[in-house]
Amino acid sequence: MSGPVSGTGPARLLVELRPERCTACGCCLVTCPTRALRAGPGRPALPRLLADRCTGCLACVEVCPRDALAPVPADPGADLEVPA
Repeated sequence: MSGPVSGTGPARLLVELRPERCTACGCCLVTCPTRALRAGPGRPALPRLLADRCTGCLACVEVCPRDALAPVPADPGADLEVPA
């Protein structure tokens, strides 16, 4: 995903962590242009989402080598429309 990031959340899409797939490699943390993902407490330090900073760009989803992040609608009643 490329292009400008203007402002911060709330996004139409957020990301959900699949903890059983996450290795806490940190790729998503360094890729997020708005720093919406932060290392959580504990070991391994799994990422946690700061939803109010997420723009829904899905850069973290694309960079994750283990498919540990999945796009989900920010509004639980909305349809999931993943940008092409």
